[in-house]
Amino acid sequence: MKRFAFLFLTMFVSVALFGQSTTQKSPILTQGEGLRKSQKDIESMRDDSQNKNSEIKDVYMFALAFSHLDSVLYVTGVQKMENEQVNNGYFLVNRDRYESALLDYMYGMGESNRMVVIYFGEKEKSIIKKKQKVLKRVKKHHSYSVGELLDFKF
Repeated sequence: MKRFAFLFLTMFVSVALFGQSTTQKSPILTQGEGLRKSQKDIESMRDDSQNKNSEIKDVYMFALAFSHLDSVLYVTGVQKMENEQVNNGYFLVNRDRYESALLDYMYGMGESNRMVVIYFGEKEKSIIKKKQKVLKRVKKHHSYSVGELLDFKF
């Protein structure tokens, strides 16, 4: 019984001493204050921080279009794209525009349900080397036959 009384007394004192007082102000928010920034403000802050590390440069690029349901992998030629925005040195800002252009071209050929992968780099020599490396890996590990899209332009 003494243990129970001691435990009860200890719990009561600890709650009374360490309980949060309603008169204290929170260091983060004042009473009745909520978030003052809208989703639009937060997105603009994120875009500003990304654009701070953004560069406009010429890039060389090529793309692959493939489907897991088909045995043909289509590859474009290496093309120079001028004045492209690159964030943090590795993220091409208008990548989705190039993907949709290739998908539209493939759809016009009668090929649908393709996935597109865009490769880009600053130096033509390095991107040609990357293309050769990717095609060598595809031929070695997958049963795709490679089709060149020589007349396609981004």
